[in-house]
Amino acid sequence: MALEARQQVCVKCGNVEFTDVTGDYDAVTNPGGYGSPNPDFGDFTPYTAEFFKPKEDTGVYTLNLYANPPGPDPEGHYLYIVNKSLLGATGDDIISGIWRVLVTLGTGTKYLTFFAYGDIAKKVNNCICNSDGEKIQLLKDLEAAKALYCCYKHDKAQKLIDKLYRDTAECCCCN
Repeated sequence: MALEARQQVCVKCGNVEFTDVTGDYDAVTNPGGYGSPNPDFGDFTPYTAEFFKPKEDTGVYTLNLYANPPGPDPEGHYLYIVNKSLLGATGDDIISGIWRVLVTLGTGTKYLTFFAYGDIAKKVNNCICNSDGEKIQLLKDLEAAKALYCCYKHDKAQKLIDKLYRDTAECCCCN
């Protein structure tokens, strides 16, 4: 079986974790992993991950996965921590919404997505607290956006996040 490079991306503690989860070759448990008879980690160039903010077509940061790579964990996974400031965060969280990541490995490319909602969740919570609970619908909308993302309805989830940004901007003391 040929190499099947796999990656995952998520938000954790305000930063973004990008992980190459391809792992080490094993004829039985991971025939698509790195190592003989497949190529090793580092054999294909380039290997990059370009991050795109929600609804934008210009990347804000490109991670070169071969520049100072972390050592692999016991399963052969490579974990990269992308500081939120590299993705344009000026506060505690990156902008909320559906982010895209363009992964380029050699001549192959693919997109991954991840859902960030820490920024808007703080705004929603402030609005609810400052309204004595009358703005509880904002929390329901945020939960609906999360559910839509999980159901691969990314456009609908992003529309709800955009609505939440508008609705929280109108809230007293929310910004």
